[in-house]
Amino acid sequence: MLLDDLREQIETFRFHLYELVEKYGITDPNVLAKSSELDELLNQYQKHYAENKKII
Repeated sequence: MLLDDLREQIETFRFHLYELVEKYGITDPNVLAKSSELDELLNQYQKHYAENKKII
């Protein structure tokens, strides 16, 4: 269930990030901050995915 929740959060962050880029440009501090948050979510997803794969 955690992977599904993370996947949903990632998609939400991605959508919001695209909106911010369209509105402010790719180098805006808000865009960069949101991008870093998305990176963290992706890292969490990768970690949990790898852990689940070991169990199976």
